[in-house]
Amino acid sequence: MWGSQQALVALVVVMPYLLAQALQSTPTVRYFAYGSNMLSDIIEGLRGCRPLSRTPALCLDNRLAFTALGLSPLEPAFANLEEKRGEICHGVLYELQLSDWLKVCATEGVPFAYQVANVELQPYSSAVDLQSSSAETIRAYTLRFRRQPQTFVGLPPLELSPSRRYLDLLRRGCKEAGLVPAWCSMLERLTAFY
Repeated sequence: MWGSQQALVALVVVMPYLLAQALQSTPTVRYFAYGSNMLSDIIEGLRGCRPLSRTPALCLDNRLAFTALGLSPLEPAFANLEEKRGEICHGVLYELQLSDWLKVCATEGVPFAYQVANVELQPYSSAVDLQSSSAETIRAYTLRFRRQPQTFVGLPPLELSPSRRYLDLLRRGCKEAGLVPAWCSMLERLTAFY
């Protein structure tokens, strides 16, 4: 369960997005997950969401990075989505009810840790070959880690290896979602912090 204070923060932070959705008469939110939320144990079990649909997808002009710094040495870094022209990040496109989207935002620490971002996706189902320029693209919301302080003065963000526990969640989520073998292999090759 999540508290009323978290729900209030999430509501205030995502209100512009919810209003935009309401004006389009769309009672659901498209959410792109690229980290542990790809795994049903996390999105359904830990976060308490009941996705209406889930589809493997590519996030265009973005890369998976481990620049969402953790709060302890046990969890040094979490997944982040960084803009990078020409690169792609594989993940899961969920269709969520608005109440479930608020749960995701509240449990992920929006706006203190992550911020809501709008990204361009290519669902696997629409791509004849992945990353095809003729494939259908859609817009969805995702979460990006807030900028690290040193980036405000032009220094690059610190990127650390994630814990073995967290990396295993991503690997399991990748396989469960049916992401392409090359992406799953890339995750398998990553080295854990400890």
